[in-house]
Amino acid sequence: MHSIVQVAITELPLQPPCEFIYCRIPLLDGGNDPGILQLAIGCVATLIQQRIPTLVCCAAGMSRSPAITAAAIAMTENLDLNECLKRVTKFRVGDVSPGLWEDVRRVTERLSRQ
Repeated sequence: MHSIVQVAITELPLQPPCEFIYCRIPLLDGGNDPGILQLAIGCVATLIQQRIPTLVCCAAGMSRSPAITAAAIAMTENLDLNECLKRVTKFRVGDVSPGLWEDVRRVTERLSRQ
């Protein structure tokens, strides 16, 4: 079993093979509803916890997908959010929107207090 989480609002939905888990959560590079961000982070975190190989994708793979992936790793492994972003972008180009990162930071802080 594999999964794809698409965190893009302007891109067309993917059509993965039938045996894939597929979630599409439309996100922008800032100004997202906190509940939708929490859904995206929680979805990816759950897939990580279940050890389901997962691809998180957006338009260019430089902002939304690394931000959501980093937040999910931080949540599941109880690690620092900024360190997780460094880990996610270590071998690839990342250019996370400051507005999105601030939104993600707020949501992960709120979740960690629960």
